[in-house]
Amino acid sequence: MKIIKSDMINTYSIEGQLYFYQEQFESQHCTYAGCGAEICNDWVIYEHEVLCSDCYKVKLTADRNKAAIEVVELQKRMNDLIVKFQLQRDEFENE
Repeated sequence: MKIIKSDMINTYSIEGQLYFYQEQFESQHCTYAGCGAEICNDWVIYEHEVLCSDCYKVKLTADRNKAAIEVVELQKRMNDLIVKFQLQRDEFENE
């Protein structure tokens, strides 16, 4: 895999940057869940994957939903720990 540094590209004109990216990705295909769409003008690099913009939206939505579920689970866990702490504190104060 070729590593591309941003300072290499930033010295190019806008047209040069677009041409550079086109050359880098025009022969690639979307890597998400077997989509395989040819990467042309609409692509996104997300978490080291080259995705067509439609798959990016799907993956981003899935990641957001997963994160929301994790947040709810962590909130429940925190609430359980708070209750446990309060019970222990009450027991200690009653002794």
